[in-house]
Amino acid sequence: MAWKKHDQNLSNNPQYLEPRINDLEAKNIKASKEKFNLSHGLNVVTSDRNTTAKIGLQGRHVVNLIPSFDSPLWGFSSAEYVINSSSKITLNSTQKWRHAKVGVKLKRNSKYSISAELIGDRPYIHLEYYDYNDTLITTKYDQQNKTFTTIDQDFSYIKILLGNNAIGTYIFQNIILVEGNFPKEYVQGVKPVLNPVIKNYGKNLIDSSSVYAYNQTGGVSFDKENKSIKYSRNNGNTYSGAVFEIKTIPNQMYSFTFDVDNGTNFIVKILDSNKNIIFSTTTKNTFIAKTSITYLLFTETTFAQTTYTVSDIMMTIGGSSQRSVNYINYNPSQQVIQSEFYGDGNVNDELIWDNENKPVKVKRWNKVKIDGTFEFRLSQNEDFVGFKRMTLIPTQRITNMVDQKAIAIDAKGRVLETNSFYPSQGGILNFQSDYQAITVSNTDTGWSQSYTPTYQEMQDYFALNPIEIVYQLAEPEYEKVEVFGELGLHEGLNQVEVSEGLIVREKVSPFFSSSSNEYQIGSTNSPLKYRGASILNIYKNNIQDQKWALSVSDSAYWISHCIGKISPNNYDTKSTYYVTYIALSNYTSQLQQSSLEYSRSLRDSHNDLVEKAVDQKEDIDDVKWSVLDLYAQLKSLKGGN
Repeated sequence: MAWKKHDQNLSNNPQYLEPRINDLEAKNIKASKEKFNLSHGLNVVTSDRNTTAKIGLQGRHVVNLIPSFDSPLWGFSSAEYVINSSSKITLNSTQKWRHAKVGVKLKRNSKYSISAELIGDRPYIHLEYYDYNDTLITTKYDQQNKTFTTIDQDFSYIKILLGNNAIGTYIFQNIILVEGNFPKEYVQGVKPVLNPVIKNYGKNLIDSSSVYAYNQTGGVSFDKENKSIKYSRNNGNTYSGAVFEIKTIPNQMYSFTFDVDNGTNFIVKILDSNKNIIFSTTTKNTFIAKTSITYLLFTETTFAQTTYTVSDIMMTIGGSSQRSVNYINYNPSQQVIQSEFYGDGNVNDELIWDNENKPVKVKRWNKVKIDGTFEFRLSQNEDFVGFKRMTLIPTQRITNMVDQKAIAIDAKGRVLETNSFYPSQGGILNFQSDYQAITVSNTDTGWSQSYTPTYQEMQDYFALNPIEIVYQLAEPEYEKVEVFGELGLHEGLNQVEVSEGLIVREKVSPFFSSSSNEYQIGSTNSPLKYRGASILNIYKNNIQDQKWALSVSDSAYWISHCIGKISPNNYDTKSTYYVTYIALSNYTSQLQQSSLEYSRSLRDSHNDLVEKAVDQKEDIDDVKWSVLDLYAQLKSLKGGN
């Protein structure tokens, strides 16, 4: 057989080049995008230009198996226990071993973690295992802040005991029990990521208007027009003056600059979060942050009572190469995604962007409240000893769900057991596509063993005692989400923070208190949707209203914790009011999986494309010469024919 030379140039062969061209196009698209994975808290992001970024994220939820302290499921052996809030109790004990107790249902031979903030002389957490006859099986002592495995035998529930080993004052707060390893946060019930926030602090990390007096009373002012601070030292016996508090990344380098008049004895001290001095300087400089908070203290070396004016104060992330030649104002940007994102680590809600550059939530979990609008039936074989099993009618069953992939919490904060087996007690959710039922103990309902409740009585029970179910969807749903703000990046290093829990412009109805002669936000008569850590802004229609007095309170009257007050003279009854605030941490889990993506500059994308094109050409040439070499070898084997 004679071998014929292939006379077609491989580099012009469409069948040969097409897959390589497609690969090159894919690489070009990828080269034009830059993606950074973000962690919770502060991150460093590098950008090749001033641009905007898009956010991506995966949902996450945390399940606390322990009810909040204000739940009736908790029992206290002494009146010396005081419930301070849903997450905190105090014991002023005159005797040892005063107990706060609550029962929870756990799986056999399974891994759990329990943690709490305990204050006092040797406080403890014990775990008591009980069988189905309410008989104690065994006790595991001193389980505070531990990961443990439940016993490998049948048990009904575990009773958690909080107690004291001595006389005195004890505080128990933020107690959480989860399946698996320790969570990174404290939550109550089942909490998803609520309203995640991605914030870029901007080129200049210092907000000059946030300056305050340090180790002295007053004497510090901010001149917005001249971008300067002025401070007069009135304590000549110690370091005092003007201070800034800045969030920083430990072990990260930062650089700062400033201008000062009358600077003979002027000095800047860099302090860590404990106010320990990192170093001192009299000129622009760089430093390595030691803690997550850094203080810049402008003071004086001779402890004289002197007045200084400091202007153009800038702090940037990175070394001196990241400094700006000209002064740049503090100009942060942030993006808030107003939605809830659930996820168990394997199946998660997700934020994506559609072809029109609009944010879309890929919803893989849903939440429903079983209340008085649902209809139940009770068959003859569903009245068990000590409890009854109530079944949803077929037309009201939850659809598009995965069998037994659900978390249910009753009105008392108790997490129900989810299984499809024959029920042994109350507090069990049977969650299947063809059968959905809830068992409730006779103690909870008040119904006797022999009593058969009517359909209406069952509806009335769930109207007063609703059950919230979070369940996995069999098929994902897509829904538009509202996004506030735009995330900007500047050329160079950016300090980007990932957080959550920001409630943006929630509509409120202020309440007029005749006894105080004021309009109020946050009281029992004008509550916010969530208890808040602090109110950031109050808006009258769409304009920020700065006439409100903002504060916080733990009193029962101020149910929302954060407060807004205004006099009747400054209140407009014809306007609509909105509040932006930060929800308390126990209302949201932490966002652990997020990213930002931005389009690179045309020049950099072009350079990458040229480089990849050269690589592709070299690959093609290598293949071409390899084929020609193979042809020459075969030809020689055939005697030159």
